[in-house]
Amino acid sequence: MEDVVVQGESEVVRQVGSRRAEGTMLSFEQQSIVELVVGKKKSVFFTGSAGTGKTVVLRAIVDSLRRIHAKDPERVAITASTGLAACSIGGSTLHRYAGIGLGSGSVAELVKKIRMDRKALGRWRKCEVLIIDEISMVDGVLFDKLESISRVLRRNSLPFGGIQLVATGDFFQLPPVGRGSSNPTFVFDAESWATSIHRTVLLTSVFRQRDHGMSSCFGVWRSILLTSIAFASMLDELRVGVVTAKTEGCLRRLDRPLVKGCIQATELFPTRRQVDFANATKMRGLSGRTMVYVADEGGKAPNVASLLEHCMAPRSLELKLGAQVMLIKNLDETLVNGVVGTVRDFRSESSYEDDDYESEQFANEIGEEFVEVKRGRHQGMPHAAKRWPVVVFPTRDGVDKEILCMPEDWKVEQPAGVVQACRRQVPLILAWALSIHKAQGQTLDLVKVDLEGTFETGQAYVALSRATTIDGLWVRNFQPGRIKVSSRVVEFYRSLQRGSGDDGH
Repeated sequence: MEDVVVQGESEVVRQVGSRRAEGTMLSFEQQSIVELVVGKKKSVFFTGSAGTGKTVVLRAIVDSLRRIHAKDPERVAITASTGLAACSIGGSTLHRYAGIGLGSGSVAELVKKIRMDRKALGRWRKCEVLIIDEISMVDGVLFDKLESISRVLRRNSLPFGGIQLVATGDFFQLPPVGRGSSNPTFVFDAESWATSIHRTVLLTSVFRQRDHGMSSCFGVWRSILLTSIAFASMLDELRVGVVTAKTEGCLRRLDRPLVKGCIQATELFPTRRQVDFANATKMRGLSGRTMVYVADEGGKAPNVASLLEHCMAPRSLELKLGAQVMLIKNLDETLVNGVVGTVRDFRSESSYEDDDYESEQFANEIGEEFVEVKRGRHQGMPHAAKRWPVVVFPTRDGVDKEILCMPEDWKVEQPAGVVQACRRQVPLILAWALSIHKAQGQTLDLVKVDLEGTFETGQAYVALSRATTIDGLWVRNFQPGRIKVSSRVVEFYRSLQRGSGDDGH
């Protein structure tokens, strides 16, 4: 076994990521949302189909509010309905932030519970802006409870006790989880929704379903553009549960093998069990030895493990030469969260910079079947000798890009900047298969979707809309009846398009 001592992440990677964040541009409609929230201090719900840039807008809002409240960051609460979404934006789950546990019980019981938690009570009384990502998965009954709780704890009769709300999500995607055998209530049906939200904004420009490598030849560019528009239109139909004869015929023609170079289409499954089985099967098919990267974890919270339970980065990552992997961090303009590549080598930093180094040495130097690379304070090889995966990514500009994947950080922070939990891990996951739930919010160039096992409203749409182009989508077992949509959600969005949801109150 190989024990190594963990040191800091690559300075180059940090700088590249910073430049990318600073250079992010917003469209006019995206910037208008930031102005409503930051400039006019309105409580806003913004929504839109997959690929309209909801996450980009949210991050711009978070960055702006953090700068404004830099001296007192606890005034901005960054939360999400699920642990996965919370980790993605560097916040906590709504339940954990509110201090309500599972949220069961009456308002009076939950108020009593929070008052016994000094930190949770302090958060409620100090909060000025409450951000809720993926609000489509928040139950309406819970939303009403939180609204009442906030008025009681803050001794303020205004909606949400005077807290400004910033909420985002797409109700056509995965719905709230039902409580026991009961049907969940969408949050827009909550009694306090209309009084708590001042403005609702519907994003309409789709950025995901566009080609990123347009030719300078006008004829080719026009063909690509028309195909992208057609694909976005088809997804808009499926989003609202419409399957025209043209769309059905198109989806049936997409049942064909899909491979680009050495990259196979990432297959999306409804359950984690199916994903684990598919990835394990592919790993067993590769020859050679296994490298196991064990994450380093820490933080101020006593329950670090539970806080990191839904972190995108796995606690333990097994890789082999030839493994198909996905990058789960933005490193620069082309190496972004969601790009898929192949492990071609394992090298130390020093050997990676040595042009005379031969990759075959790796197989000769390692005698064990499993080589474990631990992150933490262990005696072992010097930093320069640690072996990290070398991955080749076929980027969208048509040029393969090779990088040495060094460890990165995933943090769960309190508003004051205190790191409650942190995981440092190589920014990769196996990418032959992903769960539909984990893929929500991802952008994939090659996607394989088997609709036979889909069972929930919005599930098929989430899976199909992960693709950037129709040429990168492989659909199996398509049947119109497998495109499930809530009639209540359809009705809600029709009201927005008629304009009744834009003015709030």
